Amino acid sequence: MSCATLSNDNNQWVAGKMEDRRRDRTPITELALGKQLEHVAEEGGFSDVVVATHDGLMLAEAATHGRGEQLAAMAGSLWEMRHTLTQKGCPNDITVHRMLREDGSCISARFFSYMDQDLVLMLTSPPDANEKAYIERLSNGIQRILYEVSDEIVKADDGRDKFRS
Repeated sequence: MSCATLSNDNNQWVAGKMEDRRRDRTPITELALGKQLEHVAEEGGFSDVVVATHDGLMLAEAATHGRGEQLAAMAGSLWEMRHTLTQKGCPNDITVHRMLREDGSCISARFFSYMDQDLVLMLTSPPDANEKAYIERLSNGIQRILYEVSDEIVKADDGRDKFRS
């Protein structure tokens, strides 16, 4: 099956790009998450993409140039701020927090949960980027990867050894 996608570089259709990405998969969670983040970072032109737990532990990163841990810590702080505001009566349906920087770029935090684990997707986008579409697509991709991995482990006990090697 061949699939075509629109390239950001020159707005021309590129055949087979999706098919190549589907072949470049791995059953190792950390590598699969990293590949997903790298693909979206490259496609969207993002300089930083990080997935972290609500307490600031980095799970995966791409294109961070050494800023991954810093963004993961920021993710933990933003989640805590969101949680505290919710407890004080502020709306509890805020899913994205955006911070504009002086240079026009934007740091976005997307809050989501997977199997009762609160996660935060952090990304830094250039001034002209449409990060909203990528944020939703990326959080869905992360959840899909985590679901596939956990489903595989649940199916068979020997699945655990598969992901450790």
